[in-house]
Amino acid sequence: MKNDLITAFMIKNKTFELPDRLKDNPAFERGYANGYIAIPRGHELYGKHYDEIPLSVHGGWTFSEYTSVLVLRPDQLEFVDGNVIAPNSWVIGFDTAHFGDNLKNRDRNFVVSELKTVLKNLRNL
Repeated sequence: MKNDLITAFMIKNKTFELPDRLKDNPAFERGYANGYIAIPRGHELYGKHYDEIPLSVHGGWTFSEYTSVLVLRPDQLEFVDGNVIAPNSWVIGFDTAHFGDNLKNRDRNFVVSELKTVLKNLRNL
């Protein structure tokens, strides 16, 4: 039951205008989106800090927080699996803003693939 409530979603990286001198600097590039998994209450990973998540993901987990303190606007979310985030979920996430990440190598398909792999592994815990 609790595995049925696990939801995967993305939030696109915001586009921002860089000064011309920085536009070609790879340190300021980002991938398509950051990936998130909403874990429902009752799951063994609920409430665990991102450093304690035993699943691998691109660049490592970089985020963990309760949905009750997040501001998640529906127009920002792109669901990968499921379409509702259960109330009081614990959200873990990874980003595509590491050095070398860009829209070519960290595109939408890459983020979706990472999330689907994590979902499979998470549901098998």
